[in-house]
Amino acid sequence: MDAMDIGAAGEDLATEYLVEHGWTIVERNFRCRIGEIDIVVERNVPRGDGEIRLIAFVEVKTRRFRRNAPPSANITATKRTTLVRLAKAFLKANRIRNARCRFDVIAIGWSDTGQHKIHHLPKAFDGYGRPR
Repeated sequence: MDAMDIGAAGEDLATEYLVEHGWTIVERNFRCRIGEIDIVVERNVPRGDGEIRLIAFVEVKTRRFRRNAPPSANITATKRTTLVRLAKAFLKANRIRNARCRFDVIAIGWSDTGQHKIHHLPKAFDGYGRPR
């Protein structure tokens, strides 16, 4: 399996994982001139006496298992800044104004035998691209 196949399979696994954990898929592979967001999901969360719409912009990093850095280590400051800009473009394009937003990372380690391990990092960085 080459890198593109592993990446696509990782995004499929991440999508399944998110749905199993109560998220609704809004869009996959949102593209604009700035770049691409892997997955956009939403769900309603309690707030005060009601609920609020929560949107998560999810970056998926899938790599073969290695002993060194995890897949999530490949998310540089430049990439985080680009993802924030992409999220703003998504919200504008879809005329979304009244929602809470967050940035998640799903890191998937993949073995040559097809085994995988999913690590979800909710709120991995803030709206300024700063890691949490």
